[in-house]
Amino acid sequence: MLLQCCASSSSFISTYLIPFFSLLAVTGTLIVYAGILWVNRKQLLSHQRQNDIQEQQLAINDKEIELQRIQTEIQKKQLEYSEKQLVIQKQQFLPKIIIRNRLEKTQDHNIYDTEFLEIFNEGFFISNFSCQITVLYYFEEYNNRIFKKRSVHFKVNGYYTFVSKPTERNNQKGKLQTCYDLRNNEHFFKLYQKAIQSSKDNLIYKLEKYSLLKISYDDFEGGNHTKYYVLSFGDYEVPIDEYEAELALAIPNELREYSTLTLQDLQGLLDKYGN
Repeated sequence: MLLQCCASSSSFISTYLIPFFSLLAVTGTLIVYAGILWVNRKQLLSHQRQNDIQEQQLAINDKEIELQRIQTEIQKKQLEYSEKQLVIQKQQFLPKIIIRNRLEKTQDHNIYDTEFLEIFNEGFFISNFSCQITVLYYFEEYNNRIFKKRSVHFKVNGYYTFVSKPTERNNQKGKLQTCYDLRNNEHFFKLYQKAIQSSKDNLIYKLEKYSLLKISYDDFEGGNHTKYYVLSFGDYEVPIDEYEAELALAIPNELREYSTLTLQDLQGLLDKYGN
C-alpha cells in the first residue's frame, strides 16, 4: 500500500509538477526578458526624445543665428543709408567751383583778341576766397624722320594782368573773379601761327597754353580748403593734387613776358631746356 502511494506521488510529480515548474521558470525568464526589453525601449525612446530636443534646439539656434545675421545686415544697410544721407546733406552746403575761359572782341578788332578767365561758385556760400594763376607755355618740336621729340615748358608773365575780385569777404557766391589782359589771345595766336607755319621738311612745331590755378577758401563751417586745377582753352577745369601742382610750379626755366615772345625765343628755350 505504501509502495503504491509512493509510486503514485512520483508519477504525479513527474507528470504535473516538473512540467509546471519548468513552465513557470520559462515564463519567469520570459517576463524578465520582456522587462529588460521594455526598459531598453524606454531608454531608447528617451534617447530619441533627447536627440529630437537637441535637433530642435540646434534648429532654433540656427534660426537665431540667421535672425542675428539679418538684423546685422539691416543695421549695416541703415548705417550705409545714414552715411549717404549725411553726404547728400553735406553736399547741399558745399561750394562748386567752376572755371571758364571765353574770348571777346575788343578795341574795334574783328578778331577775338582778348581771353577772359572767370571763376564761379555755383554751390553754397564761401568766404576768404583767393586765387593764384600761373600761365605756362608748352613748345614742342617733332622730327618725323627720326621719330624724335623735343619739348619745353616755361612760365609766362602778364597774360592775366587785370584781376577783379569779390568786394565781400563773406557770403561769396556767383562770379568770384575775372582775369584778362587786353589782346592777350591775339599775341598768343600770332605766335601759335608762326610756330605752325615754321614747320617744314621733317620738323613739326606745336605751341600750347595752360593755366594752373591755386584756389583757397573757407567753407560754411570755417574749414579752410585749397584746391588745384589745370585748364587749357576750351576744356573744363581738371582737378589735380598738390604734388602735381608743385611739380608744374617747380619748372626752373626762365619766366618770359608773354607779349614780347618771338619764335626765336621759343627755339632758344627749346635748345637750352628741351628734352
